[in-house]
Amino acid sequence: MRRRLIPGWFAVLVLATLLLPNSVAASGGYDYGLVHNHCGGAYNWTTFFKAREIAAGTTGANKLTIDSSAQAFGPGDSHWFTTQTWPRISTTFTPDGSYHHLSLARKVRGGIDERVRIVFKLSAWDHGLLAWSRTIRSTAC
Repeated sequence: MRRRLIPGWFAVLVLATLLLPNSVAASGGYDYGLVHNHCGGAYNWTTFFKAREIAAGTTGANKLTIDSSAQAFGPGDSHWFTTQTWPRISTTFTPDGSYHHLSLARKVRGGIDERVRIVFKLSAWDHGLLAWSRTIRSTAC
């Protein structure tokens, strides 16, 4: 009886793995981590945001970039709007089998009449071709 169940369970496990979303089944070797994401400063109006972008050594990536901007949402607004854009930061490296990373920290101060947040667009490049991208947003303060 057990000999007949093992191939059946194996088929179920293989099928379940294939049906998982890409982010669960395989990250593709790219990821990010949040280091800081909190409100602070006077009246907790300042947003502090720091993230690290990671490319595993198994990828062909040779460049990581982070675009960043500040956004505000005021009492009369119906959507977030960009108030500040910082220059792109990047790092270029030789794909050598080791992981590479790029970190960025930003802070922006809001006020009594508006909430603020920080937006990062993380990108990994494989010799000029976009290999991976994620947009992440901080806590609104």
